[in-house]
Amino acid sequence: MYSNGKRWMLHAAFCVLACSFVLAQTGSRTSWGGYGALTLNQHSADFRSFPGVPNCCPLFQSGSGTGMAFGALGRLPLSSALRAELRLGYTTLGGTLTRLENTVVSGGIPGQFEHRVDASLSALTLEPMIGIRLAGPLHAYIGTRIGVVSTARFSQKETIIEPLRGTFPNGSRVQNVVTDAAIPNTLPVTVAAVAGVQADLPLNAASTLLLVPEISYAYNPTSVVDQLSWNVHQLRIGASIVWAPSTVPVAEPVQQVRQQEDDQRPRVDTAVVASSKPDDGTAGTEPKSAASLTLTMSVSGVESDGTELSDFVIRTEEFASVMMTPLLNYVFFDEGEASLPSRYSRITSDETSTFREELINSADRLPTYYQVLNIIGSRLRRSSVATITLVGCNADVGIEYGNTDLSMRRALQVRQYLNDVWGIAEGRMILQQRNLPEKAALSKVPGAAQENRRVEIIASDPSILTPIISRDTLRTISPPSVRMRPAVIADHAIARWQIRILQSDVTLKTFSGTGAVPNVLDWHVQQESSTQPRRDAPLDYQLEAEDTEGHRASVRGQLPVRLITVSKKRTESIADKEIDRFSLILFDIRSSELSQANKSVIDLIRPYIRQTSTVTLTGLTDRLGNASQNETLAESRARSVAKSLGVVNIGIIRANGNAATYAPDLPEGRLYTRTVDVIVETPVQP
Repeated sequence: MYSNGKRWMLHAAFCVLACSFVLAQTGSRTSWGGYGALTLNQHSADFRSFPGVPNCCPLFQSGSGTGMAFGALGRLPLSSALRAELRLGYTTLGGTLTRLENTVVSGGIPGQFEHRVDASLSALTLEPMIGIRLAGPLHAYIGTRIGVVSTARFSQKETIIEPLRGTFPNGSRVQNVVTDAAIPNTLPVTVAAVAGVQADLPLNAASTLLLVPEISYAYNPTSVVDQLSWNVHQLRIGASIVWAPSTVPVAEPVQQVRQQEDDQRPRVDTAVVASSKPDDGTAGTEPKSAASLTLTMSVSGVESDGTELSDFVIRTEEFASVMMTPLLNYVFFDEGEASLPSRYSRITSDETSTFREELINSADRLPTYYQVLNIIGSRLRRSSVATITLVGCNADVGIEYGNTDLSMRRALQVRQYLNDVWGIAEGRMILQQRNLPEKAALSKVPGAAQENRRVEIIASDPSILTPIISRDTLRTISPPSVRMRPAVIADHAIARWQIRILQSDVTLKTFSGTGAVPNVLDWHVQQESSTQPRRDAPLDYQLEAEDTEGHRASVRGQLPVRLITVSKKRTESIADKEIDRFSLILFDIRSSELSQANKSVIDLIRPYIRQTSTVTLTGLTDRLGNASQNETLAESRARSVAKSLGVVNIGIIRANGNAATYAPDLPEGRLYTRTVDVIVETPVQP
């Protein structure tokens, strides 16, 4: 029999479901899809044994297990901020419950018994839920999960752990063994309260196909077995694919009320209006309700200091540039692991013939660093006499404490890759093992364990570890950002919207979302190299929106672009300059002292500095430690490099003491942020 509380939850679940479908009749779009998730099942128990099944356990209290969930879903809009969702699926709820019992056996000898139950549980589930939009694509949802138990079986045994000799009265070290039996008195239905968060991420321009990552937790007050206390709660991490087909025709064409004045001046504060109205109703087509949807868009340029420009041209200028990226000679490993993490780039032996390190040099230095084994392999192949030493290290804490065998296996993993892929003879690679690295990160520093789980690569020939130097074309954008202010006047709430920026029909940048359109959106053109204009052609921008009744409207505009290439400057004798970018790493934590490796880099930078050059030095630190002290340390690093370069009096010194330039959660990200960036700008005579 169900308790009153359990009956209430069942009734509430069906009420939520019924109300959702009634209210949803006002919506115009239904979405369908499927979901899948990995689950962590948390078992909370308070029983000794199953009814009629012998077990000597003092008390089972907890357990856990992993599993999966999958199924189909449907969504119905209730308003711009609310939606109903119904899921029909399957989930596994199994897990293992164990209890160690300390006791005293015959003769007063201390003993320990293990009591174990392996439960195989699954259910067919119905999940009515209500979703609430939080911000942008992010939604929270609450609801109920009603499960009809489809599998309920168990195995159990009790084992003597200590002493090493001795048996139960049955003459064996194992008793009360049950294998794959039905769990007695299983309740047929489970009911849980569900809450979670999900994000709608469009997979196409029309936002009709969505990827929806999500995380949820289900609290289940109903017991698995009648008259026993045994509950299974569940954490889910997964994703859905949702198809939201459009069911309405495209609205009336856009009306242009202001034309661009000339090719060199943009249209800003654009009073371009688009209205979406239904037909006269005689044809009976959607949308059926009389409504208006009016869009406007104003666009301005934003300088680096925040100044907004009403009239502006997007000026893209190219400069010849040399980029030097230092090579971090460490390979980091995950905790307790000796296999290469997936973020490191691996190629096949057939691909080594086409590998060129100058082609992988990136201003975002981590993608370049992840090629470290290929760079070193390529250089060792060219230098037949050079050798390297691979020093395997561990964090010397937790599961890695004193584990030099793990250190050696890490070094072996690096050697194996260089041998298998690049054909480097094993005799040219010396293996060493130790616990902490010789220059280990301090154990009290956050993330220190990550930085100490590594293989250090030491080369007999310095050229094996020299920085990567490549010639590149650097683009500067002025103004560096574009600010858009969309505005909407509508009779109904906005369901979804999108802004696209195109050049010659190629999409450079897309903003999109559900619900209300943001008041301000910034496109950081200078920072986002992949979105920068590459042609001497105007940019077209378009704002599109659709309300909850299915009315659509759009507004378009255009921005002028001026592209000044290196070849154009030389052909037309336009003043030009070279911009060379360098970086130094391997500063110890809290230190501004130049290492020997950095002194070698200084020697590489020096020839690029001429009497007419402007040198800017920016010291950086990661976010660990005191912010004020980090700022001082960053400046000290920059001044140390300026002194070594001989530009103390002419160099521009800057500090970025709490930088997040690279991934701060990764050890290599933090090390590449403990750096000094050097930019040398040298005028070129036309």
